[in-house]
Amino acid sequence: MKVPLSWLAQYVDLTLPVEQLAHRLSMAGAEVAAIERSGAHWDQIAVGRVVTVEPHPNADRLVLVTVDIADGESHRVVCGAPNVTEGQTIAFASAGATVRDAHAETDELVQLKKAKIRGVESSGMVCSERELGLSDEHEGILVLDSGLEPGTPLADAIGETVFDITPTPNRPDHLSVLGIAREVAALTGQTVREPERTYAASGPDVAGQLSVRIDVPELCPRFVAGVVQGITIRPSPDWMQAALIAAGQRPINNVVDVTNYVMLEFGQPLHAFNYDAVRGGELIIRLAEPGETLPLLDGTPLELTDQHLLVADAEGPSSLAGVMGGEASEVRPDTTSILLEAANWHGPQIRREMTALKLRTDAGARFEKGLNPELALVAWERAMRLLLETAGGTASAGVVDVYPGRSPAKTVHLTRSRVEQILALDVPVEQVRTVLESLGFGARWVPPEKYVVTVPYWRTDIDVPDDLVEEVGRIIGYDSLPSAPLAGSIPERVVSPLLSTRERVRDAIAAAGLTEVINYATSSEQFVEQVQPLSTLTDRPLLSLINPMSAERGAMRPSLRSGLLESYAANARHESGPLGLFELGKVFLPRDGDLPRERTMLAAAIGGQTAVSLHSGLTTAETRALDLFDAKAVAEAIAAALRIEFDYRHAADIDDGADPALLLGSTARIELGGQAVGVLGQLDPAIADRFGIDAVLFLLELEIDTLADLAAEPLAIGSLSRYPAVTEDLAIVVDREVTAATVGAIVQRPRLVESASLFDVYQGDQVPEGKRSLAFAVRYRAADRTLTEKDVGKARAGIVKQLARELGASLRGE
Repeated sequence: MKVPLSWLAQYVDLTLPVEQLAHRLSMAGAEVAAIERSGAHWDQIAVGRVVTVEPHPNADRLVLVTVDIADGESHRVVCGAPNVTEGQTIAFASAGATVRDAHAETDELVQLKKAKIRGVESSGMVCSERELGLSDEHEGILVLDSGLEPGTPLADAIGETVFDITPTPNRPDHLSVLGIAREVAALTGQTVREPERTYAASGPDVAGQLSVRIDVPELCPRFVAGVVQGITIRPSPDWMQAALIAAGQRPINNVVDVTNYVMLEFGQPLHAFNYDAVRGGELIIRLAEPGETLPLLDGTPLELTDQHLLVADAEGPSSLAGVMGGEASEVRPDTTSILLEAANWHGPQIRREMTALKLRTDAGARFEKGLNPELALVAWERAMRLLLETAGGTASAGVVDVYPGRSPAKTVHLTRSRVEQILALDVPVEQVRTVLESLGFGARWVPPEKYVVTVPYWRTDIDVPDDLVEEVGRIIGYDSLPSAPLAGSIPERVVSPLLSTRERVRDAIAAAGLTEVINYATSSEQFVEQVQPLSTLTDRPLLSLINPMSAERGAMRPSLRSGLLESYAANARHESGPLGLFELGKVFLPRDGDLPRERTMLAAAIGGQTAVSLHSGLTTAETRALDLFDAKAVAEAIAAALRIEFDYRHAADIDDGADPALLLGSTARIELGGQAVGVLGQLDPAIADRFGIDAVLFLLELEIDTLADLAAEPLAIGSLSRYPAVTEDLAIVVDREVTAATVGAIVQRPRLVESASLFDVYQGDQVPEGKRSLAFAVRYRAADRTLTEKDVGKARAGIVKQLARELGASLRGE
């Protein structure tokens, strides 16, 4: 919204410097995005008076103009403007001045020089609006007010300062000069001068000339109209054209200019119909019928649907309501009777229409923000007065005012304690009332605590008491409110074990190289059954949805597996190397007579070929297939992040250890403290084939809720040893049924053992029947010294002795 300060000053005294006023407005919520000053390049352009106009001796269409710009100082220039005459007050640019090239397609500035035109020297230019940068008009010179003194710098005479204001979406009143004037008045302690709206209505009663019917009152809360006859279409007065140009509008004629002027002045769009083109003397506000068409003012033929809101006459569409007028009722140069309307339209309807048509108009931009119906009559009265002043004619008596959306004035109750609570400031009662009344509110104090506030019609953004507190705070000035530290103590951090566990698991598995996927939480029986037979869900059938998105999404998922495997299959088609995916999400299990149980689960799938050595972590020349131990390494990375240790039990050794989706011989149940928390194993090839997966695939599944309940003890922090570690490999032969976890726990008992990691399992000809070899990488370190070979040998001997005593184990090769 461009607000010329000369226009603004008509309604409120401007007592602050321009920059300071712009700052105050911005801080109060009416952001001044830019300050534009016309005439920035007018340094050598001044007011002049035409003394003589003589024919050019060598050109029929040119004249010689003598211009007086100061006492005794005159210039003779060659001019081709058809409207130059003696006695005019004009804008004169002397040699060296910078003007716009009137004939260039761009706004390029050029510097004037003395030149001979058809043999006659010209020492300057009598300027048009285009050359001054005021508009695109250059068919004639700009004629100024005759009261201006020759020699006055043009910037001082007609220069303009314009605020380019960016309104917030809830403040349609900021899309008007009068709305900004109210802000300025409140901020500077001035009084707003309302423009005159009274007019002489000496014509016949409007009831005999026009009727209005609203078929869709929910889309048109109010429609105001009247008729003016005997008008003359001509250019609007200079003062109105200047105001419109400064505000970024192009003057057209007096009737159209009046509607645009009042729209910018009050923020209420209006529309002028050619009254003689309104068939039947009736306007009908209705939705369009399919198949109707409406040629718009810009010449665009619009095919209408039942979603378009129209102003129609007795025979068909006349205009697209709130957006643009129609060609049939356009005001033309020979128009003598005007039907002037000011209506209130449903904002969302106007916004939908503009969006669908990809058509933005100034009127629609105001209606879509939601104007108050009370504004329509006020703006209409103002426009009627200006129309009579600029176009003459006779206004009909009375007004057609159809108002189905009438509602009482809004009243809001505000307490003094609420003002203090929000602003942290005890604002005196009189100051609160002064602020609100300066903005146009009615504020009545009801002791001992309450303000009863009546909201003015132009403030559609005020609904609750806190809105009024905001008004008080922004006018007082947010930067003037006292600052104080927060009172009270900072609340203790509340840790959610589930949230903490979930995020640590996500970070750990992502750091292990897996990529997260997010699938729908809905599924179907057929989709679930690809991984898990429904017969295994008899005690907990799928949780069906009453209104699913589709048949394929008719139930909540009981497992993450189906979605994960579908994602794996889709990505495996584009990946040639190793692929690891995981999902962290909820599954839903029905419960009789209760809400479903929601469990947070982790599911991960890995497969493919890799060149990374499982033992050293280094890249090798040969590739290998990812195996169960790679999947276990992911589980161990999660355990390390949670500072816990998993136990792994072979599924074949557990009565209920079988999983319908995994191969029994390559499946382990993951336990923590003797409680099952997950499963790890190889996916059944038959199931993989259902999803189109060719690779050997391994699944890891963990119950995050259970892991969160079995949270680790707080981490104990100790200083790092300054001494080097000693690493050696121990290959330990044990009975096949002895788990690696049992052996590892014994290996790590000695104080000098820092860690022990399993890196190889062997069973075959090199070890006795019924035995297997477990190879551990053992790291020794002391906190107070560098270990010697004797120290390491003593620790190793203790480990071997303890293994032999508890498990009957021995070192391989001994």
